[in-house]
Amino acid sequence: MTEARAPSAPAGLSWAQVCKECGQGHGGQEGHLYEYLDEVDDELICHICLQPLLRPMDTPCGHTYCFQCLSSFLREQDFCPVDRQRLQLHQCRSSSLLVRNLLDKLTVLCPFHAHCQQQMQRCELQPHLHNRCPAFRKLREEAEKRKRPAWNELKGRAEGEPGADAKHPPRSPGPRAAPR
Repeated sequence: MTEARAPSAPAGLSWAQVCKECGQGHGGQEGHLYEYLDEVDDELICHICLQPLLRPMDTPCGHTYCFQCLSSFLREQDFCPVDRQRLQLHQCRSSSLLVRNLLDKLTVLCPFHAHCQQQMQRCELQPHLHNRCPAFRKLREEAEKRKRPAWNELKGRAEGEPGADAKHPPRSPGPRAAPR
């Protein structure tokens, strides 16, 4: 059985398929996807995925990659993708606060832009989705509504209709402990 899709989700994604951080559909091992409004400086681009850096990591040889991209690459290879110097992940360090702040300030568009025309800094997208985006809220509410039983079904169980105890039979008190 397939889950119903809300018309407001990007590319027709269901609540279960939408990333709760970036609002896009991607696998758990893939990096978040953003719709950038402006051209991103080449210094902030990962040389592996060719996208703006996510969780940037600096190599000892001076190159910077997304954490996920670099860790995936180093599972198969043992060198820097740019200069081919020998490299292991434990030698790499998280990029400076300055680099992370520059990345967080990149302007992105809400992934529900068909219903929400908000533009914001990348670091503000997750709070926007969870607190202010009407389309994301509607998608979440529709998923919650599908999970909850209908009011009539609950009302029928309360009135003792047949099958009311099908899922939850009455509990017996169970064995009592013998007095000592």
